[in-house]
This record gives sequence, C-alpha cells and structure tokens, in this order.
Amino acid sequence: MSKEKQYIRKIWRAIKYRTAENYFQKHLYYDKGVIVCELWLNNYSSFESWALFNGLKKGTHIDRIDSNGCYEPNNCRVVTPIENANNKKNTFFVDYKGEKVAYHILLRRLNKIDSSRTIRRRIDRGWTHTRAIDTPIRKGNWKTT
Repeated sequence: MSKEKQYIRKIWRAIKYRTAENYFQKHLYYDKGVIVCELWLNNYSSFESWALFNGLKKGTHIDRIDSNGCYEPNNCRVVTPIENANNKKNTFFVDYKGEKVAYHILLRRLNKIDSSRTIRRRIDRGWTHTRAIDTPIRKGNWKTT
C-alpha cells in the first residue's frame, strides 16, 4: 500500500474513532450528534475514492464545513493545517475591504504576520480592521521631539 493510501486509511480510522461513544473527548463529537455517514463508516473504498478525488494527502486535513454537521461528502473538504486551525469557534475574523476572513490567514496573505500583536491591539482599541492593518507600523523606540 502506498504511503498516500496509508495516510488516507489513518484519517478514516481517526474520524471513526473521534465520533465513537468511547472517545475521550466525546463531548466534542459524539455528544453533539456528530457521526460518520453510513457510506463512509462501513465502506472504506468509498471514503478513499472521495479522499483521492478531493486531494487528501499527507500534509492536508479533512475539515467539516459545518462544524456541527457529520462527516459526509457534502460537509467535508480537504484543507491545509493553517486553514483547519482557523476554522474553529474561537477564530477571530476581520472585515477587510469587504471580505470576511480569518485574522491570521489574512495577515499571512499580506505578509504582516510579524505585526499581528500590534494590529490586534489597534483593533482592540477601536480601530477599524482595514485601518489597523493598512496603517504602517513604526519599528523601534519611536519618540517625537
């Protein structure tokens, strides 16, 4: 079996285990009614076909589009680890030039991730998202005379 298919089988087993009643964090899945659809639960080859078609490979994750929904073809997508980490209940979203986007994804896209703390402080002080992000940041110990 290829390494890619081994990874896909590992993901399949993980989502089945994560949704089981005996999972140690069952309050996040089982208790909320999150299950694996019958098509995937009992038929690995159908899951593997979906995974290969959607580009699941080592270094990518499966993400549920609706985090309260089940693991099924219409509610899952293949994402990067960064996209997956920014699709949680506590993800901070900004409205930047008419686009609602996860804060850290936007800063990476704009190559401003090193300034994330300063920009976030600006937003917390009441600056608009666009102004906080677009205003240049002074570096060093800046003082007016």
